[in-house]
Amino acid sequence: MKDIKNLIIDLRHNTGGDIRIAAKLLSYLADSSFHIIKEIRSRIPDPAINPFENYFDANRTESFKLGFKPGPKQGDGYHIDFRPVFGLSYQALPVDPLWHFKGKLFVLIDGATFSSAAHAAAAIKAQCKNAKFIGRETAGAEEGCSGGTIQHLTLPNTHIVVEFPWMRVVSVAKNPVFGHGIFPDYTVLYSPEDIINKRDLDIKKALSLLQ
Repeated sequence: MKDIKNLIIDLRHNTGGDIRIAAKLLSYLADSSFHIIKEIRSRIPDPAINPFENYFDANRTESFKLGFKPGPKQGDGYHIDFRPVFGLSYQALPVDPLWHFKGKLFVLIDGATFSSAAHAAAAIKAQCKNAKFIGRETAGAEEGCSGGTIQHLTLPNTHIVVEFPWMRVVSVAKNPVFGHGIFPDYTVLYSPEDIINKRDLDIKKALSLLQ
């Protein structure tokens, strides 16, 4: 409505969350119909059925069953489908016809950008030709991460709770560098003095590119 030509998306210190929020963001930014992730995989046929299920968090198991559906074996793992109630699919998702942004896009990233935030960054990099990344390499690997359902396993004797992901989420990155995150187009480094004085050099760099 304001005919904005330049947009800054700040993914710094964004540790992730619901991948559907990233998909909603991409609906405003992608050049055309897009994918938010490439695939979800599991090492076993159905993570909810295994010898340790009695020690799992029942609510998290139920959440998995509601949102995901075990699929066929593929290579050394198993494909996981979305259930309709989850609200996502592997088919291309549409861009928003009314609020689609066509201007210049600047994405701020750093070493605390991971999980679904890193997936959002990877999806933007792959499907938004006008996007430029500013900051530092993301902690989240560009090729994907483990996630989907984060289960809690309570050890029976000590009652220590072990938290771990059930699935592998593969990103839509076109040419990821194995073992690395998304690299910025413009690397910005901070000195101790910059941090102490709360200087936002990433924003400063983004604003300099608008001129």
